Amino acid sequence: MVKRFLPIKHGDNFRDIGGYRTNTNQIVKWHKIVRSGHIADLSLDDQRFLLNYQITRVIDFRSNQERRMAPDRLSNDVQYEKFPIFDNHFIVSHQKEMTDPKFNYRNMLNMYQFFILSSQAQKSFQNFFQSLMNNPGNHAILFHCSQGKDRTGMAASMLLLVLGVDIQTVKNDYLLSKKPMIPYIHRKLTQIKPEFINDNFKRNLYDLYIVHKAYFDTAVNTIRCQYGTFDHFTHQFLGLSQNDIQVLKHIYLTNTY
Repeated sequence: MVKRFLPIKHGDNFRDIGGYRTNTNQIVKWHKIVRSGHIADLSLDDQRFLLNYQITRVIDFRSNQERRMAPDRLSNDVQYEKFPIFDNHFIVSHQKEMTDPKFNYRNMLNMYQFFILSSQAQKSFQNFFQSLMNNPGNHAILFHCSQGKDRTGMAASMLLLVLGVDIQTVKNDYLLSKKPMIPYIHRKLTQIKPEFINDNFKRNLYDLYIVHKAYFDTAVNTIRCQYGTFDHFTHQFLGLSQNDIQVLKHIYLTNTY
């Protein structure tokens, strides 16, 4: 039985998104698409595991600044593609985090609207899908951002929806990021000076690093408001033709588990 969470010791939120059933009763292939947090801290054992998993391409959604601070660490034989969804981090204010308990929650809701409304995000997601259409044979693609939950979560959700996975299953997959982020938040708290930590700060840290149903719903509602249906979104925002969708299904779906 293939495990969804991969046993990476020096990285967060590494998951295979295979195994989901589609509306045509096909199944998303295992060992073709891996999503994750950043890969800057991988041990040699982690790197060997991913290479043995047939990862031959890495797609990075992070900004230039994020990549400079934590460059990808995997074999030089792997192809790297950079599709930054935004130029810099959304504004984080430690003063606001200590005084306004909903500061980061609102910030994150705005980010999920940005994923659908921004021309830069649109171009990055379009590039992502174009790259996915060039993944033959047994090769696998790994795509990531920093924690592997927001930018990566939206990319994974869009892909699963395009492949025909129902929206509740896609939402449940998105929410799986909550599990690995809880210990991540605990680690972050140990790195922060105690004088900066109060209840408001903890609430904001949680909202920044966790996934909420409301975040996913904000993106879905924005799609519906802007495009009416996901089919229209697929063609107009993602730029995919019916032939493109069939190519993706041919590469990433199978009739057997």
